[in-house]
Amino acid sequence: MVSGLVVVVLVLAVGIGALVVLRNGGQGREQAAPGRSTPAATPSARSTANGTAPSAGRIKAARPRDVRVKVVEHGRAVVLRWKLSRTARTMPVYVRRAPGKHLTRLKNGARTATVTHLKPKTRYCFQVITKVAAGNPPTLAKTRPKCVRGTAAP
Repeated sequence: MVSGLVVVVLVLAVGIGALVVLRNGGQGREQAAPGRSTPAATPSARSTANGTAPSAGRIKAARPRDVRVKVVEHGRAVVLRWKLSRTARTMPVYVRRAPGKHLTRLKNGARTATVTHLKPKTRYCFQVITKVAAGNPPTLAKTRPKCVRGTAAP
């Protein structure tokens, strides 16, 4: 009788353990390519998948700051530099360019970008964005646009 009870307890323990493993992602994780991130690979994406949005503090901490724009090549290119918090250095980074809807994906944690093929007398605005969490729509932390015209900042 006691040995039968031990067997039942063991079967229940194994079943509960398997359930916990499956609920915690035991079905396997996608492998991200170098410099790329998958939703399963980032803690913020897992929290969104669980139904909790990132806090306002986390979004603020992930926002790129101190964006600098340096015009080079006689106004045909710019070099962008910015600072990221330690947390944001693991997140995907994008640069948006206007006019147009040019969005360039950079490496996770990137802190510099060079944008080429610009027209020297055209006004361009750039925005640096980190993706805090995946979702539809994703949670983004954006800078204010930084604008330049040709060889001088407006």
